[in-house]
Amino acid sequence: MGELLKVNSDELRKWLKTRQIESVNELVLIPNSLEAAIAARDALAKHMYANSFMEYDVNGFLEKNRDAVSKELVNVIRQSKMSLCKQLMDMPEIDTLSADAIKTHTLGGRLIISAAKKQPNEAKLAFKWDAPKIVQQLRACGVLETVRISAAGFPSRWVYLEFYMRYQLLCHRSLANKSDLRQSCQNIAAKWITDEDKYRFGNTQIFFRAGQVAYLEQVRANLRKKYITIIQSVVRRFIWRKRFCVCSILLLVFSVMLGDIWHVKEHKQLESKEPP
Repeated sequence: MGELLKVNSDELRKWLKTRQIESVNELVLIPNSLEAAIAARDALAKHMYANSFMEYDVNGFLEKNRDAVSKELVNVIRQSKMSLCKQLMDMPEIDTLSADAIKTHTLGGRLIISAAKKQPNEAKLAFKWDAPKIVQQLRACGVLETVRISAAGFPSRWVYLEFYMRYQLLCHRSLANKSDLRQSCQNIAAKWITDEDKYRFGNTQIFFRAGQVAYLEQVRANLRKKYITIIQSVVRRFIWRKRFCVCSILLLVFSVMLGDIWHVKEHKQLESKEPP
């Protein structure tokens, strides 16, 4: 590989097998594992290939997906006697994380894709909304058509078992049957959704129109809150009743002991007043 690139093979092999870390006072060489060395070799090949044929400049491209090449390998390739290798390594690296638009450079031409910005009004004033203009922009972007298609179809779907396990709380125990999940799901849906056009039943799944699952989630949350409140009231009643019984018993014992002490005291006073 070194002979092909016309670079020092020992230096190339060294920086493929090791990496350099700069500490406060010194430079430390750390050996790479076999996987890291292979990754460094592949990253170098990708870097040279990309600079030879195309450039990538993607807005918001994650840093972990970038094929990073160590500075030492770049310096080794820059010392090559081949002008092409030097030219590839001297190309400036594009910061894809701060680019304003998505760009793709190819040999056949240049394609630039940028996100269109929505304007709330012609004057671009804050907190001022021009409803017809916003609707026009949404229609031009296809958002309204997407919403219409979603509302006309059945975008939400559940497997019978998953639907039953989550929403079995919404039906009475007599209407729930684990041996017949489809019938149980039909009972749950028919109880809370009166319009039969809002859902459909398939062989293995139940389909809902837009908004129906959110409605069932709201009903489920309200029932859970109701049942939790009932359970909390029963538990608190039991705890406070137990405390009241304990306090009543202690009060009774204390009153009996206090009465005995009072009677003993009165008896001693009477004995002291009697003549000898």
